[in-house]
Amino acid sequence: MPNSISISYNSALDYLYKPDGHRHIRVPIFFDKNSYSNDTVDFIFDTGAYLTVLTQKTASIFGFDKITPIQRKIPLTGFADSHCEGDFIEIPGMLLGGKRLEDVKVAIPYVTISDNILGLNVLEYFNYFIDSNNDKIYFSETSSYKPSKELSCSKVYSIDSK
Repeated sequence: MPNSISISYNSALDYLYKPDGHRHIRVPIFFDKNSYSNDTVDFIFDTGAYLTVLTQKTASIFGFDKITPIQRKIPLTGFADSHCEGDFIEIPGMLLGGKRLEDVKVAIPYVTISDNILGLNVLEYFNYFIDSNNDKIYFSETSSYKPSKELSCSKVYSIDSK
């Protein structure tokens, strides 16, 4: 008999396969810490990407392109096997898996990319289970991993967009 574990998940998000072959999920983001937003953003759910990345278009729509960067010209890799730079900013927040995350750190690359990427710096706050048979991702707000509140941009981050 195979080993099994029982884990309780308190929310689920549907995901879709888009023509690019990636799993996409819709995540509410907000630009005011004092309110919730109904504005959702389509993200590639990328467990291989260390950092969450916004396209220049998304940043402009929400006014995030006007936020003073924490750090400018951080090195990013993985965009079609190329290297580029981008700004590292802190957006007011997003709502994922029923949990409101504030002061979310994201990168905005200087090159044009077609998709927003939801990376491990956000996903590390959760336990999650990808159910490919039912096209759902189940989230638990409790994570056994304790993420670092002091994320640094002193190294090259790998953005895996495969």
